[in-house]
Order: sequence, then C-alpha cells, then structure tokens
Amino acid sequence: MKKLLLSVVFLSFSYTAKAQVQVDLGGAFSFEYVGLNTDGTVKYDVYFNYSSDTGWAGGPTTTFGRYRKVSQAAPYPQVSMTSVLQTGKQSDCNDDFSYNKSRWKETIDLDPYSQYEFVHNWCCRVPYIANIDTTGGVPNQYVRAIILTGRSGVRAYNNSPQYSSDYYSAPINTQTPIEICSPDPDGDSLSFSIIPSKKGSMSQYFLTMSNIDYDTANGYTNATPLGPGGEFTLDTNMRVLMVKNDSAQFNLLTVRIIEWAKDTNNVPKIMGVTNREIMLDFTDSYTPSLYGISANYAASSLNSDSVYVNLKENISLTSNSLDSNIVCLVSPNGDTSAVTGIHYAGSNSELFLHTDSIDFPGVWKLYFTQQGNFANRGDCGEPLIDTVLLNIPIPDIKLVGDTGYVYVGPSRDYYVLNGQFYDSISWICTNGAITSGQHDSIQVEWGATSNGPGFLLAEAVKLKDGTNFILSVSRDSLTVDVNGLLLRDFENDVSVYPNPSSYEIEVDGLHEGVSYEVVNSAGLTIISGKLQDSKVDVSELPSGPYILKFSTDSKLFLKELIITR
Repeated sequence: MKKLLLSVVFLSFSYTAKAQVQVDLGGAFSFEYVGLNTDGTVKYDVYFNYSSDTGWAGGPTTTFGRYRKVSQAAPYPQVSMTSVLQTGKQSDCNDDFSYNKSRWKETIDLDPYSQYEFVHNWCCRVPYIANIDTTGGVPNQYVRAIILTGRSGVRAYNNSPQYSSDYYSAPINTQTPIEICSPDPDGDSLSFSIIPSKKGSMSQYFLTMSNIDYDTANGYTNATPLGPGGEFTLDTNMRVLMVKNDSAQFNLLTVRIIEWAKDTNNVPKIMGVTNREIMLDFTDSYTPSLYGISANYAASSLNSDSVYVNLKENISLTSNSLDSNIVCLVSPNGDTSAVTGIHYAGSNSELFLHTDSIDFPGVWKLYFTQQGNFANRGDCGEPLIDTVLLNIPIPDIKLVGDTGYVYVGPSRDYYVLNGQFYDSISWICTNGAITSGQHDSIQVEWGATSNGPGFLLAEAVKLKDGTNFILSVSRDSLTVDVNGLLLRDFENDVSVYPNPSSYEIEVDGLHEGVSYEVVNSAGLTIISGKLQDSKVDVSELPSGPYILKFSTDSKLFLKELIITR
C-alpha cells in the first residue's frame, strides 16, 4: 500500500486545558472514490467534517487521525488531513450561539476490495451538553468510520453520503426535521440507528474507544437520549431525523449510517459504516414564523406530470409530506387535483410535485396548508405554508394535413391540434375550396384556380370570459403544390393501356416528345422522360398504384396507373 500523498505535519496545541474543554460539538468522516492507480491500488479522498464551539480559537490547517486495514497489526498509519474549509457561522435560529464549521481532506492510496477503519479523536466535549455524563470530567471525542474500497460481486469502488452540518438549532416544543445525509451517490440503501456517542484514544499501536454514558440521573438513557421531555424518530425513507424537546438545552446524538448494496445473488452486503455526531441546540429564544416558509414561484406546462416549486428557504421532506392535505392543487375550474408524490428537484429549496392532472390551461393554485402535522419544515423548524399561483399557458395550435405535392380529386382533411382551448377558428385558403368543416377541422379541394402553390391558414382566438377581449391568438399554416387540374374534357382526349400493366403502356392523344413522369403514392418521381413511339416502359416499377403525369406547354394531364407483377 502506498504512503499518504500529503506530508505529515504534527499539530501542537498551545491552548490551556481549560480552553480545550470548549471544543467538540460534532464530527463525521466521509469519503469519495477518485480512481484506479497504475499499480492496482485505488485512490480515495477522505474527509473529516467537524463543528466546534467558538470558545475554542481552533481551526488548525492540519488535523490527524489513524486508519488500519481489517485485521492489520500495529503500527497503524497516520492520516494527515489538510484544511479545505474553515468558517465561523452564526446560527440562523439562535442569535445567542455561534460555532465554527471545518472540513479537512487527505488523498490516500488503499488496497482494492478491502475494508478499512478510520478514527479521529480530540479533547474535549463542551461541558454544557446536557444529556451526557460528565462525572469524572468532560469526555473526549472519538469519531469512527468503516469503508470498503470495493466488494466482489457488488462493485470495485465506494462513495459515502455527504453531510451538510454537525450543529443544528431547533425551537423548543416544535417537531423539527434534520436531514441526516444526502442520498448515497452509488445508489446504496441506507439504514440508520441512534447509538451512544464515543470517547477514546488512538496511537500507532492502538485504536480504543468506549461509549459515553448518558446522564441517567437526569433521565437521559439509551431509550430516551433526549430526556423525559424529548423525543426523536428516524425517517429512513427520507433520511431525516425528527427531534423535539420541551426545554432549552444542548444535546449530543450519534447516528450510525450503514450503506447496503446487493450482490449478484441479490443478497444485501455492507459497503460502509459511519458514526455521525449531531449537536442539537434546543432553544427558547427563537419562535418559528407564524406564516412559515413561502414559495418564490411554481411552473409547469400542459399535460406535464410534475410541478416545479422554488422556495425561499430550505425544507426537509418527510415520509408523511402528503398526509392530511398538506399539499393541495386546485384547477382553474375549482376542482382539487391529486398530488401523488413530492421530492427534491435539486437543492432542498426546490421541489417536484407529481400529478397527472395538469390537463387544462389557466391559473392553477397550489396550497401548502396549515393542516396536518407540518411534515415539511425548514432548517429552524418553520413550516412550509403558502399559496402560489401556477399559470398554465394556452398551447399554440398545430395545423395537420397533407402538404407538399397534392393532386386534384378527392377532398383532403385538415384539422388543428389544441383547437378545443380556443373560442373560434377562422380559415383562409388560396387555390383551394373549403367544401365542409367544423370548429377545428375542414375539407379542402385543391386546384380551384391553377396548378402551382396552394396555401391554408388557421387562426384561433381565445376570448376573456364573458367579454370580447382577446386573451390570445394562435396561427399556423401550410403550403401545397397542386399537381394538375381535374379537367375532364382534356383528360378524355388522352388514354393509356393496358391498365393495369406489367411492362409497357401505350399512350393515345399526345404527340411525340411530350414530357412525362411516373409518381408513386408518396409523391416521389420514380421515372421521367420524353414520350417516344407513344410508349412508356414500366417494367422496372414494383407493383402498386401510381400517377402518370404528362406536361405540355399549356396543359397538365394526370392518369391513374396500376402496376401488377
């Protein structure tokens, strides 16, 4: 196995023991597959995500951990991670508390298809965390993760979910959702459980840890880690931790996240384990807005199966996001339409609502209501409550029918798509006669005046209800090339035989040298030439119907021709 790519720089704390007590709020490892090396090892970016009390002036450029391959004997290599993020961030929900947010990274070459354990520890926990036992001193921090660089029968790499923060503020007496992690980038299934937070130490010779006991004297236990007045639920489907407490306090929770992937025999296999620490600040100095989170805008189109909604703030979706009429979609006619699903459309402030009901243009209304259990809440516990208008524009009409070459004879049908959304449709036709029609369909006989171009225009008008005010106008047109007039007196002077024919036809009534074309049913010219000996050779034509077209200086003659084999 290769050595670390970054040089090892030992971190020396110059702070007093008292200052170092004000340090750890929460931390977690994450990792990303980079690629395969030429020597067969695999390259990974390993991250340590961390939040700290600003009472500690920390934020070093380098932090350290240890790692080992499964069953590897000591000594264990050091991981020297370099800072890629150092920010001090004020809580959005509590003006009385701010914290540091940090991230470090190291790129490491690891053996393929192997299991590794990564650990990190620092001193010490902040003493104001209410639910952990501080008897005998404030415990230190120990963060652990297990990564499988690949697994036979599953795949040759692995990536972990990502985490947005380790510190969260929640108003008291308010059920608040916290997104545990992103979806797994490899598509793995994720399982979650609350486990005791860890303390311990590490060196090149040992990696040891033990549980941090809950403060059982004040009612905190494995079953009630948030105390008698607190509650939590894990929403596995949406990767959300729902928390609530009836008093202002700081609590520490550790969520174990396991990645599962199925092998070629459809058996679930573990691909990674992360112990993620989450610091919860239940505060009484913030009250969620009565009006909640609002939407910037919503957009969709006719016959779309989804509605895009852009929100002013992030929200966390839960599995009961559609329960109790939390989301309602109302058509321009006042009918309530079904919303069958909701998920993120990118960031946590963008949503897709699934529906099959956008079947009529006009102004729709989308309600996020106060009914139900406020399943959709923001980062600070505020509910998503708003009404947003959704304008579905009237679609343009589309004129459908024969174009290109047309021949004089039977009437041809033309109609417009989306005509049902307009109040009236008017038609204009040149070199053709409209023989019959209704609101959005007509019949045309082409060749009313001459050979050559023909033109058909449809113009649709939508009026404002109860008035003559025009809301919208839509137009569409098409052109044709009229190939021959149905002039019986001319046609009767020309005859072709035999018809049907297989090899050759005779032509009577036309002089030598007249131009001719044989046109198939698609309007394509198959044979062309000059009439010689009053004969046309059709021996190469496949069986089927054709038009035989003769052109003189002043006339065009058309004859139907059938070829049989």
